[in-house]
Amino acid sequence: MISKEPAKAQAKAQAKAQAKAQAKAKAKAPAKAEKTKQKQQKEGFLKILSLKSNLNNGLSKTLIAEFPEMKLIKRPLLELNTCASE
Repeated sequence: MISKEPAKAQAKAQAKAQAKAQAKAKAKAPAKAEKTKQKQQKEGFLKILSLKSNLNNGLSKTLIAEFPEMKLIKRPLLELNTCASE
């Protein structure tokens, strides 16, 4: 007759390992979500700064020094056709 004890112990060990892995994954999820949120907030802020750089006086030297990774967006040059004779 074959003993069922080793199979039960193995199943119990697998269930314990699976529960431990799930608990670890749940613990990492909020940290990952927080990092994503921070990244999105920083990217959005940099986009707003790049848009502000095109308005009126642009950015101050302090802002440019504080955010060197910001990409400045150049204003497109528009050519206006003015017709004086009509």
